[in-house]
Amino acid sequence: MSSPDPQVRAARNLTDPSPESTPEEKRPRSPGGRGPVVAVTGAATGIGELLTAHLAASDAIKQVIAIDERRGEVSEATWHVLDVRDPAIAEKLRGADVVVHLALDLDLETDPAARTAYNVRGTQTVLTAAAAVGVHRVVLCTSAMVYGALADNDVPLSEDAELRATAEATGVGDLLEIERLGRRAPRAHPGLNVTVVRPTVLVGGTDTALTRYFESPRLLVVAGSRPTWQFCHVEDLVTALEYAALEKIDGEFAVGCDGWLEQEEVEEL
Repeated sequence: MSSPDPQVRAARNLTDPSPESTPEEKRPRSPGGRGPVVAVTGAATGIGELLTAHLAASDAIKQVIAIDERRGEVSEATWHVLDVRDPAIAEKLRGADVVVHLALDLDLETDPAARTAYNVRGTQTVLTAAAAVGVHRVVLCTSAMVYGALADNDVPLSEDAELRATAEATGVGDLLEIERLGRRAPRAHPGLNVTVVRPTVLVGGTDTALTRYFESPRLLVVAGSRPTWQFCHVEDLVTALEYAALEKIDGEFAVGCDGWLEQEEVEEL
């Protein structure tokens, strides 16, 4: 992937609860700063937890609203415990300027129908709820897999390349549908903007189907193919998501390190 903007490319490569708190909410310290109020879904684990902690420590962010099905460990955020498919999420998003939607199930061991129901319905609900309460930007995080792993792909592949993955590819159908919802939302809800962030293969402490693939004693590839691999460190993804939340980038962006590795090089690591 490539970017004409070195600053953006670098970003890609890259208090106690109140006595009045309820079991569902945990009040943070008083908001500070003059930046945006950012809501993060899927905030208790994984990339969501890392981003929530990062934003909560940033002087550029006024307040962080954290949403998940359980309360996380970032005490500086305002916590709301609920399923993102619940329409009640609209009231939890009220007052937010930006929503970063990271509540996705990308575990290939999950029942496919249940996974799709969660991912698609959750994204639909978040987009609709955000528009209803005046949020002006939603950031979606999908994957560079939406470009499709085809033998005739250019190397490197431009981030504005056509999305040629098929819904039949394992785990990719949900991501394609999420992107379709993201493209449609600004037309259905004037005033709502959508930014899409597409990381390459994540490394750096996350457990995914792809990281488990690389841990296998033998890496399997399709006969006759010569796959190339591009990686993205989780900290670089967090930085890119912060850029999107601060509206320093717009549109659709791939996130990954410069360069790539051939299959043989990966096997030697």
